[in-house]
Amino acid sequence: MLTFLANLTRKFKRNAEDYGLRIALKKCLMALGSPIYEHRVYRLYRTETENAKFEHPLSDGFGFRFLSPADDGAIRQIERHSEWLRDRLSSKLGGNSLCVAALDGETVVGYNLVSWGEVTIPLIRMRRVMRPGTAWSEHLAVAKRYRRLGLAAELRTRVLEELRSRGIRRLYGGTLADNVAALKLARRVGFVEFADVNYTRILGRETRRYQKVSGHRVRVAVMDYLSSACVPTARNERAGQKESGGHRQALDDTMAEGRFQHSYVKTAPTRQLVMCDRVIETDFRADPRWRNFVASHPDALIYHDPGWLGALEHEYGKKILALAYEDAEGRFQGVLPLLGTRGLPLKLSGHPSGQRLSSLPRTPLAGPLAASIPATTALVRAAMEHAQSVPGTQLELKTTMPGLDILVPELQCLRWRTSYVVPLAPVSRHAVNGIPEGQAGVQLRFGKAGNHLKIKCSVNRAVKHGLRARPAETLNDLRAWYDLYVETMRANVIPARPLRFFECLWRDLWPVGAMQLWVAELGNRIVAGIMILRFGATAIYAFAGGKRKDFSLSPNDLLHWNALHEAWRNGYQGYDFGEVSEDNPRLAHYKRKWGSEPVPLYRYYYPATSLPGNGGPRGAGKSFGGAVWRHLPLPVTAILSDWIYEYL
Repeated sequence: MLTFLANLTRKFKRNAEDYGLRIALKKCLMALGSPIYEHRVYRLYRTETENAKFEHPLSDGFGFRFLSPADDGAIRQIERHSEWLRDRLSSKLGGNSLCVAALDGETVVGYNLVSWGEVTIPLIRMRRVMRPGTAWSEHLAVAKRYRRLGLAAELRTRVLEELRSRGIRRLYGGTLADNVAALKLARRVGFVEFADVNYTRILGRETRRYQKVSGHRVRVAVMDYLSSACVPTARNERAGQKESGGHRQALDDTMAEGRFQHSYVKTAPTRQLVMCDRVIETDFRADPRWRNFVASHPDALIYHDPGWLGALEHEYGKKILALAYEDAEGRFQGVLPLLGTRGLPLKLSGHPSGQRLSSLPRTPLAGPLAASIPATTALVRAAMEHAQSVPGTQLELKTTMPGLDILVPELQCLRWRTSYVVPLAPVSRHAVNGIPEGQAGVQLRFGKAGNHLKIKCSVNRAVKHGLRARPAETLNDLRAWYDLYVETMRANVIPARPLRFFECLWRDLWPVGAMQLWVAELGNRIVAGIMILRFGATAIYAFAGGKRKDFSLSPNDLLHWNALHEAWRNGYQGYDFGEVSEDNPRLAHYKRKWGSEPVPLYRYYYPATSLPGNGGPRGAGKSFGGAVWRHLPLPVTAILSDWIYEYL
């Protein structure tokens, strides 16, 4: 136990120095949970040493040396940096390994360790035996203050030159699939990515699922993975361990027979797609046709708007795939935003949670927005092609459109949840100070007389207790509300969206009136708030937060009363209360009492999914997990939520 805590402390200090406090804390939390659960996607790449790009970008100032077992000082520095090499590096250098170090004086500021024969891949807990003439890059690291100086590229170059001089013709390597910096470096010196290893470990049981990586401009040998004779020694050491879906056995059989299956992948175009000469990839920010089409389409949602898409990019750290259907005159006749997600290895919440190409993740609705049936069909088929290009990826479309599976039979339609929309009657176009002419002081009636009376009584009670509703005016209002939002999400056992997402919405949507935050105050204290997204003819209730101890004051009724009247006076024709799952009748009743009308929602999947449900998680797991989640400190809840959303 003491050894584990000592290693965890060293890990925290090193990651805090390299990546900052937030990522260090996140990695330590993952390490604490590793005895129970681990999951990561490991990207494999390779290069031919004869064809590698040899360049020496550095000027004088650093020394480079291939280490020997006699270099005690340098070896100790490297072993302090990498726990898995502790007390092992010297013996490796005396055997089938070489290590080139970058030195600033006598300080090791970077190194690249390469091995052949039996090699270790610690991130996926595997050892392999390399084929003669091939090697594996076991570790490449550069100290934080020396990064962005070209040291990593120089280390790679020197290793490749040394390997070529020793007759080793091919070098393999790998990194986590979300390590963008490492992948960019690998591509820069000529490496080609060819496969992903999806590694999962649950209560000591390990699985590894192999997926081809496509979309490169080169001929890639998918099945030529490391060697024709390599077998993971971990399989021999752990009785009963199985690789998922038979992928590992098929791979080993292919390697043992020396057969290689090659995939010839066409160059990915930067503009025009091959499958349809009228579907293009575009930049939703830079191309004004995207914004103009969305603004003019009667069925457009805020979720198609560049402001929302930009916030998703900022939240995910990934680029939106923006497909558009262009007519012969260059005008847009349809758009479809998509974003890839890593996914969880387990099926959660009664719906698919694996690797997806979604329109859009963390968004209730999006899907294709088009002016014609041919445009809709072409956009969906283009999205299917993109999903097919990444094995194991499922296309997901979220929409109110029924019958999309009739247009494209390969899609599977899943009847999702029900959304509740309050229709708002049109008002006079002439207004003074935002109040429709002849309707100053006029109030909406919500639902049946009994429901309207209850709502009105709740609003009056809130006012009587001193609550005041107003639109938020500053970023400080948003940040004060965010703490209440995280507390509400914790109570509902739902991961909270990160603050940076809401700050991005505030920056891009609030100035143009597309986002409004209503807060309820008691004195100078904000006790609750709701966020409304406004676009086209509809205002959408999107997020909420509040103190449970203040719920008896009916702050939510007061907030919705004001937000509904504000939307009506500004000409919006509907107020969308959002979706409700079938296992939450109490929430559905609350939304119906405002006179809302049910609107069915649909999700379409390709390939088909076997999951039929649309409710939340059920059973003892939910009860136990919810009890733990509700007792976490709010800062921990926010950090864990951000980590969870990296996969969803």
